[in-house]
Amino acid sequence: MKKPKIRRSNSPTNTNGPLKQDAKEEEPDAEEPQKQDDQHAEEPYILQLPDYIIFEILSRIPITTMNRCRFVCKSWLRLFSDPSFTKTLCSRTPTSLVVVSATSSRDYYLVGLDEASRPNRDVLELCSYRRQCLDIIGSCNGVLFLYDSALIDDHRLYLSNPITRERLALPKYDGLNIDTALGFGFSPVSNVYKVFVFKSEEENGYFRDEYNEEEVVVLTVGSSVWRNIGKYSVYFGNTEYGFPFNGFLHWVGRPNNLVWGFDVERELFQQFPPLPLTSEDTILLDSSDSRLAALRASLCLIVTRGQNVSVWVMKDHGVKGSWNKEFEILNESFHRYIPQVLKFTEGQVLLLRDCQLETHSPGKKGFSMVEVDGIPKKVYSGYVHIPSFISLADIRG
Repeated sequence: MKKPKIRRSNSPTNTNGPLKQDAKEEEPDAEEPQKQDDQHAEEPYILQLPDYIIFEILSRIPITTMNRCRFVCKSWLRLFSDPSFTKTLCSRTPTSLVVVSATSSRDYYLVGLDEASRPNRDVLELCSYRRQCLDIIGSCNGVLFLYDSALIDDHRLYLSNPITRERLALPKYDGLNIDTALGFGFSPVSNVYKVFVFKSEEENGYFRDEYNEEEVVVLTVGSSVWRNIGKYSVYFGNTEYGFPFNGFLHWVGRPNNLVWGFDVERELFQQFPPLPLTSEDTILLDSSDSRLAALRASLCLIVTRGQNVSVWVMKDHGVKGSWNKEFEILNESFHRYIPQVLKFTEGQVLLLRDCQLETHSPGKKGFSMVEVDGIPKKVYSGYVHIPSFISLADIRG
């Protein structure tokens, strides 16, 4: 005997075959996977890639192209809004240059630096800080530190990400002036950003020339409270802004161009090992102009005196005996225009001199002018900057 057929529908039987209603009910279930496959196939191939592959692609393209990629689709926009993604992407993003035009409008531009002699043609016009009294003090992890001295009795500090076009006004601190030493740094230990104000005591209305009692006040970004952490006997010389590197802020002090470090995490000063100089060189060093920068992932000290520029590199951060003279630049016109060394690559140096971007090959004579399409020929100032998509909302904690 044959087994009876079991029907999965409550509809009446039809000896001539399955009901049309049954067929219609079964068709969507049968075709749904095919529709999903068709919709997936219709998407551009790059949108079907896993996130880690997309990250590898984005980390290798120019910043201007990367900026446009944010708006390709909603999924990429969400990706660029992910704090973990943007932080990792920032660690892989190459160094760029923020240049300020020498025009009255003080326009700001971001220029990629593939090589010192060939800044790429991808230029991004940034949000304008048109007020003459709003200056870029420094840069850390893609965030600019700004100082506004427009009002005599009401100086203010800001943070800004020019890529995301965000600006954050920091809580007001009374007593800021153009001689106040400032610092903005990041602690990789606690993953926080901090702003520091170093106020020197005055004697009879003048700042002392030797070691000052610096009153140090700290603001953890995201907090509304400035903390006074005490006084320290240091002298910053002519450097008013601490250069951030490896979890420290750095200043060049006197005498002998000693480098002072301030640990952002522990909030303590320490003196770094001095340069290996003779007594005669030490005397000459005291009359020079010195700046700090980064060269191939190392802290470096750029010493300018008369017609000579010397570049010293600390191979191991904070370790005694690790200073080495990397190279010298000699030019007879330096007494007229002190150059600002912006970037180093193998065999070449990018300089800003007399409102012009120029390159120089150490060991050779002369300079070559660098022209970049999309920015004015005359440049007021330049800042090495690592562009990032980190939102200021994410660094406020």
